[in-house]
Amino acid sequence: MEVKDFSQKIRLVAQENCKGKPIKKRYSAAVLFTGTTVGGLTTIEMLGNPIYHASGLLSHIVSRIADKYSSYQFAKLFEDPRFNEYGFEKCWYETSPIYSRHPSRREMLFNKFAIISEIGVGIGSTIIPFVGHAALASAPLIYENNWAESNSLKKAFEIGDDVKLMIETGLKEEDINQYLELLTKKNEICKKCKKEHNF
Repeated sequence: MEVKDFSQKIRLVAQENCKGKPIKKRYSAAVLFTGTTVGGLTTIEMLGNPIYHASGLLSHIVSRIADKYSSYQFAKLFEDPRFNEYGFEKCWYETSPIYSRHPSRREMLFNKFAIISEIGVGIGSTIIPFVGHAALASAPLIYENNWAESNSLKKAFEIGDDVKLMIETGLKEEDINQYLELLTKKNEICKKCKKEHNF
């Protein structure tokens, strides 16, 4: 019996017991689409204004910094030896086709396809500024998602450490499952108390 035998359960428990919740990508896409459409309709008459075009590029740069920083912090966790030992490679992974499933910090910063793509979008955001503005509007959602996923993986490492110790001390599978269920129930009770007392 190994920790990886409980990886999926640990993931669910970790997500329930960590700060922040992952945001579905369709929400970020909806904000990006809405921002581009609304921005285009309301500011298109400003095309040709140097400040307006510069604001598009600046918005793109800020949005990329936010995404890169949060993704870099997440990638650091992939390099923790416990990540593969506990079987978490099946639970947490990068979904962008530009990167590998578990990119290193170096790949996250220096992936040539990502760099070419970002330069292209940067040029596009300069020519059509409201594209950059929409990217900036969706950046908080992307940052929040990466931050939540990082927190859930950190929590999973903590729970995985506990499970590993339980295995090493000879506890049975049903004991470990009971421990994981108790963590879930504890979180549900805390949520109920906070709701009742408006915390």
